[in-house]
Amino acid sequence: MSGGVRRSEQRLRVRQADPASAQLRGRGSLAAALLVGSAGRHALARAGGRRPGRTGRNVTHWLGWALDPGAEGLGDGEAASVEGRNDFDTSGYRGPCPPQGRGRHRYSFRLYALDSDPDLRPGAGKGELERALEGHTLAAAELIGTYER
Repeated sequence: MSGGVRRSEQRLRVRQADPASAQLRGRGSLAAALLVGSAGRHALARAGGRRPGRTGRNVTHWLGWALDPGAEGLGDGEAASVEGRNDFDTSGYRGPCPPQGRGRHRYSFRLYALDSDPDLRPGAGKGELERALEGHTLAAAELIGTYER
């Protein structure tokens, strides 16, 4: 899958939502960025996930930036303005796909309100995006969902 959100019958069950999401528009933000990944027990602050085929590591499912902070969201199948490289070595959203029978997995959707767009090329990795966010984040909101097969 490349280029944006793909409609999926997979459903995430929401466990926790950060009410800060309502504050993102009110902070004078000029841009927004999104990091989506599986969230291990100690990964919530990192917004990552496990690499495919490796246990105990976080996997990044989607990186997007240069988003309009005043938008209501991305439409079904709509890509982020600029997308980074996920841990599946592609851009775009890759949905949850935990190993069957291994229990419930947690996924983190982290949205950042920024004072400017990150100065990054398309295809940049998670570490590059995280470094570009330093000193430019006005507010952040996180949604945690769970999924199991």
